[in-house]
Amino acid sequence: MFVVCKLKAGKDDVDVGLSSDYFLHACSELSVHILLLFTCFLPHGTAPQMMNLSTVVPIPKGKNVCLSDSAN
Repeated sequence: MFVVCKLKAGKDDVDVGLSSDYFLHACSELSVHILLLFTCFLPHGTAPQMMNLSTVVPIPKGKNVCLSDSAN
């Protein structure tokens, strides 16, 4: 429940269209229902196919890092 308040406002998912603002401005009961949803996934060992999608955004570290070098 407390993790939702740490989300950054204005971030969204381009695939599904969910925005972090939906969760930040929702009532506190939504966090409980999301917790129950994910808790139900564990014993069944399954999840919706859309939950397998992810986006990896590289964050180069250092001042003199060449952004075009794939070794970074």
